[in-house]
Amino acid sequence: MEQRGNFLGQMGSFMRGAGAKAPPPGAPSEETAPDRSTGSDAREATELAVFKVPRFPREGWVDWEFFIDGVQRTVVCGIVSVDDLEIPIHIAHLVAGVMRRVDRKLEPYRILETLVLMLPLGALRARDPRWSRRKPPGRELSHRGRIYDLVRAGVPVYTDTSVSLAEFQAGTPRRLLEAGDLVRTGAIRDKALNRSRTLLRVLELAYVQRTRKLGF
Repeated sequence: MEQRGNFLGQMGSFMRGAGAKAPPPGAPSEETAPDRSTGSDAREATELAVFKVPRFPREGWVDWEFFIDGVQRTVVCGIVSVDDLEIPIHIAHLVAGVMRRVDRKLEPYRILETLVLMLPLGALRARDPRWSRRKPPGRELSHRGRIYDLVRAGVPVYTDTSVSLAEFQAGTPRRLLEAGDLVRTGAIRDKALNRSRTLLRVLELAYVQRTRKLGF
């Protein structure tokens, strides 16, 4: 709880320094935002990792013991102005957990949660040089990896939604939003929600790996 309070304080200072204003009252959640469809586009899926899972036995009984799932919530936490544009900045609350079956009942076993500041940082810096001097609080969740380790460490984290989490060419991520795309508010919101889902899957898969290797 103290770490969350520290992060929110640092985030508030960063947002005030960027001249952010509060989102309008009654702003819709990301899941129901009416402008998301205007920013949606079709792309091929990107492979982030490969996990080798042994085949289940064709015969016999499989004793399921652990169950892993997660939830996320992504909302607009502020609006920043660049030129004549108003750019939404998001914050995501991610929770991944493990339940264990004990005597035919599911009991909480492990839980990992984090808050992630989400903004199209690369596109903002390309559009407005002042953003090149602005550093979001905490460590970046990026294509460089160690996402699970950073979240588990409990440090403040942020992610640049204008670039992919996967390496594209020469160890660099693929650009998802250019400076000119900042006019597409729906696209910015869509990239934030997609990033939340991807990060949540990373945390869940990390729990799968720990369950298989360490048995918790």
